[in-house]
Amino acid sequence: GELKVDGLISADGAPADYSGGAGGSVKIEAASLSGSGTIRADGGAGWDAKWCCGGGGRVAVRLTGQGAGFSGAPAITAYGGRLPATARTAGPGTVWLRTAADGEEGGRLVIDNGGHQAAYGRADLDGEVEWCPFGSVVITNGGDLFLGGNRAVTVSGDWLACGGAFSGAVDSAVHFTGPGVSRIAGTNDFSGLSCTVPGKTLRFGTTGSLQRIDAGGLLTLAGSAGAKLTLAREGGDGLWPLALCAGSSMSLQYLDVSHSD
Repeated sequence: GELKVDGLISADGAPADYSGGAGGSVKIEAASLSGSGTIRADGGAGWDAKWCCGGGGRVAVRLTGQGAGFSGAPAITAYGGRLPATARTAGPGTVWLRTAADGEEGGRLVIDNGGHQAAYGRADLDGEVEWCPFGSVVITNGGDLFLGGNRAVTVSGDWLACGGAFSGAVDSAVHFTGPGVSRIAGTNDFSGLSCTVPGKTLRFGTTGSLQRIDAGGLLTLAGSAGAKLTLAREGGDGLWPLALCAGSSMSLQYLDVSHSD
């Protein structure tokens, strides 16, 4: 049925005199979601500048009603806790949003720290990666996402780290799947980055963007003889930044780079 939140659903970490508690978990499945309230799993505040705050928790919301979306929904956050005396902030958690229209391989993963750069901690995808594959990944407002070693995520839509940052451990990988266009923007340190979908287009951000393949990493881009994979600049033809660090490698086949200088 419909869920309307005009108050507060909270799994916040508890504040403490020393180190605040980490945010907990909120999982919601409803036909639709509306209201002026808040759903959150924020980290708890600490009160002693020598100690830490709690990291953000996990929020997952799945809407099952046809036509239901997140416009008009309550605020949904998993911010890191803050030290009021110093404004130091812990790392954020994760917010996952999926609608019926997204299907089983869609949805959006959001890493958002409320505009505060974390002094310590980050959102980790380490261990079993839930809710994957993702439709899109958005890292913003001071968010920082880390993908653990030997872990892989698949994304069919956009990967946007604008106002945030991403890094992956050795042997981690991000795979782009699905037809159509995917945008990659912001500051991203990939260990593995791949797309092997014939006919697909990858559009790379320019201003403030840098895609880097770290030492020991692998860049794999391939289309087919009859349907090349297109690499292009977001906003029109021109240059876009990609850096392969010493010790990284690449495998490139059947690419259309006619839109890239």
